[in-house]
Amino acid sequence: MKNRGMLGSILVVLVALGLNSNSQAGVVLVDSQGSETFISEGKLKEVASEEEQVMIFDVNRSLVTMVDDAQKAYAQGTVDQFCSELSGVFGAAMEGMSDEEKAMMQQFMAGGGRQQPTAPPRVEVTKEGGGGTVAGLNTIKYRVTVNGAPYEDIWLTDDSTIMKEFDSTEKLAGMITKMTGCVEQGMGMGPSSTPEGTPQYQELFRKGFPVKIISYEGGSPTEDTNIIRVEKRSLPDEEFLPPKGYRKLSLSELMQLQM
Repeated sequence: MKNRGMLGSILVVLVALGLNSNSQAGVVLVDSQGSETFISEGKLKEVASEEEQVMIFDVNRSLVTMVDDAQKAYAQGTVDQFCSELSGVFGAAMEGMSDEEKAMMQQFMAGGGRQQPTAPPRVEVTKEGGGGTVAGLNTIKYRVTVNGAPYEDIWLTDDSTIMKEFDSTEKLAGMITKMTGCVEQGMGMGPSSTPEGTPQYQELFRKGFPVKIISYEGGSPTEDTNIIRVEKRSLPDEEFLPPKGYRKLSLSELMQLQM
């Protein structure tokens, strides 16, 4: 999965949780770059192959856990706590910056090379029909356009192998909306100022789990997500806990170390 910045990374993890029903089982998804996503009973952990940060989400408890392997540290809190401490970290980081420096930081945090919008983006989502199978899962393909230009092609699956691990889409929707909003606000952007922050984009992921995403940033298609293997596996609760021996920090302390 490419580096999408803090906002994009949070969203890619969160939108993967739009699911329903309940189960004792678990599933592990492996993408083309070797990253793994662990899902079980309303919890999700994404481990990127090239990064040392891990995000864990417990939808039923509205709990966020950040793990930093490089620092041998972790932080944990509710979504409300995450938003509150993120706001403080962004505010402190921007104090004393010039307008140019603030704009550069906003662009970096929002995803590197993306241009900051001068107005809320006009996002449209179109269902393009059957997308074939991805990693053995039947999919539906959707096209996302922003201001009339292609933005992403997304393949969603509603296969019970994945969807049975969650029992509420409304809890998920609340997490997505709240965390997206507080990240945008922290970066000094207005509501829904990025495509991922719009209701149209977030509503898309109520329809299933994204197993493949092609991005058109810069005009050329780039593989963002591509699940190549699905493994049914019994996942213990410990899989979604911080590693033993890691020191506990506040969310703001860990965020400051990662900026």
